[in-house]
Amino acid sequence: MCQPANIKQTVKEEGIYGVLPHMAPEVLRGYQYTKAADIYLFGIIMNELLSEEIPFNDIPHDDFLAIKICKGFRTISKDVPKLLTDLIINCWDAKIKNRPITKELYQLLNKWYDEIEDIENSEVIEGSEYSEYSEDGEDGEDVKDSEGVKDSDVKDGEDVKDGEDVKYGEDVKDSEDVKNGGDVKDGEDVKDGKDVKDGEDVKDGEDVKDGEDVKDGEDVKDSDVKDSENWENSQNSEIYFQIT
Repeated sequence: MCQPANIKQTVKEEGIYGVLPHMAPEVLRGYQYTKAADIYLFGIIMNELLSEEIPFNDIPHDDFLAIKICKGFRTISKDVPKLLTDLIINCWDAKIKNRPITKELYQLLNKWYDEIEDIENSEVIEGSEYSEYSEDGEDGEDVKDSEGVKDSDVKDGEDVKDGEDVKYGEDVKDSEDVKNGGDVKDGEDVKDGKDVKDGEDVKDGEDVKDGEDVKDGEDVKDSDVKDSENWENSQNSEIYFQIT
């Protein structure tokens, strides 16, 4: 890269071609361009791109600079990562045999690229798994709340099942008996209530509306029977007096 494009490798041309900061030290000494000189140039360009500075920008490009380069003078930015710094230093080594060849550079850079790609992909996967976990957690809370509401509804439904249309938190237990007007608290017998229904014209628990006890109904039934017997005896006595 540091020679005319149309030159033949078998022809030795007099003179040096190229930009002084990019030229390998062996070329400055008068040797021919080789692939090793291109590796040196690759290291110079890497440093220039990473540091965003032109090499030797504060030094005049003259014979004194050429002598310094041949003696091993190099400048590298402190902002360049150490991993790349080591590669750059190997590329512009003063000894040709210490510089990596093109194949080695390709394999090394390709390996780094694959490692970076794997790290980025793993970060994307971890981010997607975290978002799915958050969504599941929110959905789980909703489901949990709905289950809690469902259970409370069932419990409330069980309490209200036997006592429909009951307001103000009244005790709904055995409310079917309360509906008919009878005070059947603590499970009083309903059979006696049926006797009261037959003895009196009490329909659907009428006259028991104020919470009268069924036992009182039985007492009323007995008193009515006694009164009817007394009335019959009085009628018989009147008939007896008329005959005499």
